[in-house]
Amino acid sequence: MMRLLIASCLLWLSCSTAGEMQSRALPSSEPNWGLPAVPAAATTIPKPSARQLHWQRKELIMFLHFGVNTYTGREWGLGNENPNIFQPVELNTTQWVDTAKRAGFQEMILVAKHHDGFCLFPNPYTNHTVQYSSWRDHHGDVAADFAKSCAELKMDPAFYLSPWDRNYFNMT
Repeated sequence: MMRLLIASCLLWLSCSTAGEMQSRALPSSEPNWGLPAVPAAATTIPKPSARQLHWQRKELIMFLHFGVNTYTGREWGLGNENPNIFQPVELNTTQWVDTAKRAGFQEMILVAKHHDGFCLFPNPYTNHTVQYSSWRDHHGDVAADFAKSCAELKMDPAFYLSPWDRNYFNMT
C-alpha cells in the first residue's frame, strides 16, 4: 500500500511539474531555463588583458623539471633524500636555453622547488637545498644560473615552486 502511495505521489509530481513547465514556456525558440532575459545592450564579449594576450602569443612554453629525482630514479620524491646526491657534473643552463630558443620556445619555467621540498637555490628555511650539497662547494644555485642564461639569450624565465613540501618536517 505504501509503495502505491509513493508511486502515485511521484507520478502526480512529475505530471504537474511538466504541466507547469509547458505553461511557463516562452514563445522564443531559445531556452531561458527560467532565468530573466538579458537585454542585448548589456551583452559583452570578454576581452583578454594585454598581459594575457602577451602570454597567449608565446605559443610554446617549456617546463623544466630537474632536481634530486634526476639522481634517485624515482618519479616522486619523498623529501628524505640526501641533498648531497645532487651532483650535476656539467650543468650548462645556457645550453638548455639555447636549445629551447632554437626549437621555438619563448618562455621557460624551471621547477625550482618540487613537492619533495628540494630547492634548486640556497634557502635559509630548509636543509633540503643545493647549499647542503657539496656541488660547487655548497655555493651552487641552479635558479640563478638559469635566470642569468635566460637574460643573456633574451628568453622569458619563470619559476614553479610547489606549495606541497614533503620535507617540511625536517625544516630547521
